Amino acid sequence: MDNKTLLIIIIISIWIISLLIAGILALIFKEKYKKLKKFNGEIIAKLENLEKNFQLKEVKIEFELSKNEKCFFYQRNINAFQIKIKSKNIKRKFKNFKSKLNIYVTNKRILFETFEEYLQFPISKINSYYNSPIYLNKNWINGLTLFFQENKIVIENDNSFNLFLTLKSLKQERKYEC
Repeated sequence: MDNKTLLIIIIISIWIISLLIAGILALIFKEKYKKLKKFNGEIIAKLENLEKNFQLKEVKIEFELSKNEKCFFYQRNINAFQIKIKSKNIKRKFKNFKSKLNIYVTNKRILFETFEEYLQFPISKINSYYNSPIYLNKNWINGLTLFFQENKIVIENDNSFNLFLTLKSLKQERKYEC
């Protein structure tokens, strides 16, 4: 065999191998995408159903809030993590900001209670928020993503529908107040 024939065989072999790899990856993605599509359909149906009956209700909590501030959402032992942050001090605080934290949503702020620290963000500083499926251990779970100016917090929680609807109601109230 001459070099030209050998080169053609190598190129065709590489092309066939890459085609097989692409096909296998496409099959894997197809299965994952089917589950995501089904999960998204269920989430949208649940959210639409809950939105019809949702009313903002005040929740009693164990500590006192400032005057004219009311708590509308409280959840214990949730999993959350932060994606990007600029301040190095806060970055250090968020090392344990993984699980077993409490979240409070009042009409003025959203508060995350970690082991011994409270981290708070004003409701007005939330740029956007949405329900986001999270792929964990080959399963899709419901979550909520909050975008602040330089922060992105992802909350893994079965009760994220209520948190989403609470934030939506509070943001709409603030829009009409201005």
